[in-house]
Amino acid sequence: MDKKRLILLIILLLAIVLIVLGVKGNVFKENRQNMELRSSGDDNSHWFHLSGVVVEKTFDTLLIELNEKEESSLFFDTTKVSLDCTKCKGDLEQVSEGNVIKFYFFKYNIDGETVKIERIVR
Repeated sequence: MDKKRLILLIILLLAIVLIVLGVKGNVFKENRQNMELRSSGDDNSHWFHLSGVVVEKTFDTLLIELNEKEESSLFFDTTKVSLDCTKCKGDLEQVSEGNVIKFYFFKYNIDGETVKIERIVR
């Protein structure tokens, strides 16, 4: 009986080790796929940035006149853009009309001439 129990215990431990290694391998595979997606620089994982002069400031929006030297024409057909600053209210407190700012956004947050931005830098 002791040999049978010892063999069953060894088989059980071996099965547990194989299961743990299989789960760990799947986690590494998912992490590697996520890192490859981020390093590829697709539009869903890349912050874009533009700059411009603040024309008008309201509660949580800014009207910006974009710098024409930048790549703003790749994103917008107009030179004035409305920024939805609900995610960056702390940064918004330091901005006033006439300031030149740089703002960061994801491409999928552009809705016509309105952009939900992630961060403002003065």
